[in-house]
Amino acid sequence: MVVKSPQAVVKVIGTRFTLSAVKNASRLEVVDGMVEFKELGTNRPPALVLSAGQYAVAGPDAPAQVKAIDGMLWWEVWQAGTMPLADDVPSPATILNQDYLATPQTLVWLYPFLTDPMKKYRERVRGLLTPKETGITFSG
Repeated sequence: MVVKSPQAVVKVIGTRFTLSAVKNASRLEVVDGMVEFKELGTNRPPALVLSAGQYAVAGPDAPAQVKAIDGMLWWEVWQAGTMPLADDVPSPATILNQDYLATPQTLVWLYPFLTDPMKKYRERVRGLLTPKETGITFSG
């Protein structure tokens, strides 16, 4: 698959990635596999190959380069079971939504996949963060 934005073209070599495009920049974040990232225009460098845990930005202000993602978080929402919270681990059949969050940030989520307000749901965010100040890695 090939995806094209005004600033770059992305050739998918792997499976999971996010491509964000705004007026003057395109950002590619790779979670699984590998993705080829090529800036468009004259005098641009050869394509970059990004692996899981890496990102690159293309735009007129800076040449694209591969950088490490500072953290990866995984978000899951499932229908609550009858067990206490500590024991209510979601099974694949109960998961209503799951996605990765490659850039830690304050988020306001929409829940269009929750169709019955009378049911109880649970969600969790787990993953890996590496603070820039210390370089210590935390996982949970």
